[in-house]
Parts: sequence; C-alpha cells; structure tokens
Amino acid sequence: MLVYFAGDVALGGEKITEREGHYTDDRKPEGFNTKLLFLSPSIRYAAHNIYATQSRYTDKHTGQVYTAQVAFQVLIAPDSYKTGEETIGATHTIDDQFSNEEIEWSTDQRGGTILQGLLVKLEPEQKSIKQAKQEQQGI
Repeated sequence: MLVYFAGDVALGGEKITEREGHYTDDRKPEGFNTKLLFLSPSIRYAAHNIYATQSRYTDKHTGQVYTAQVAFQVLIAPDSYKTGEETIGATHTIDDQFSNEEIEWSTDQRGGTILQGLLVKLEPEQKSIKQAKQEQQGI
C-alpha cells in the first residue's frame, strides 16, 4: 500500500495537503507534527464526518438513496506508532472501548501498515427517488 503524508507529491504532481479544518503547519498545537499517517483503533472515531466524508449513492435498480461512508481497515506493526488524544474537540466519550486520550494513533513509518479491508457504511435515506416521484405523481 502506497501511503502519502501531507507535504508529499503524488504521481501526476499533486501535492498532498492536510484536509480543510485539520491542523496545518500554520494552525496546530505547539510541537504537533502534521506530517504523519493518522489512524484509529475505533471505527466510531474513524467514521466521524471530519475523517469519513459522507456521500450520496443512488441504487440504479431500486432508486433507493443512501448516505455512504468508507474507511480503510489497516494492520499496523507493533511499536511503530504513538497513541494520542482525540483532535475533533469531543466533549463526550467517543467509543466506550477506547479512552479519548488514546483514540488517535500516528506513525511516521511508511512500511509499517498493511491494508486489510475497505469498510463501507450505507444508510438508507428516508425516501428513495422512485418513492418521491411516485408520491409526486399520486401513485
């Protein structure tokens, strides 16, 4: 798995930057390194909208509309990462299985991770496009 860190240049010349709203070199706590790979043992944390942007997906066969999110399931080598506190400004426990003080992991080692899976979350929206059209037509 090829891993890019903020500041790297990807194939094609695109410079990888921190996502909007995340810490940058100009806006971060003192001593915080933004040029790392960030992971979490918690799918609840990884699925937060700050990290896993929601997208709409429409099933072409049924017309059902879904809200979709994706996350990678990653294996990380022991002793190759540091644990840290959450950085989303949570005022409550994010996941009962993990302390908020150790829910964000980071590593500067590019060869220490293995992609194990792609996790996909689909939640049906209240009405499908087909249902909405039928209601408009009085069917």
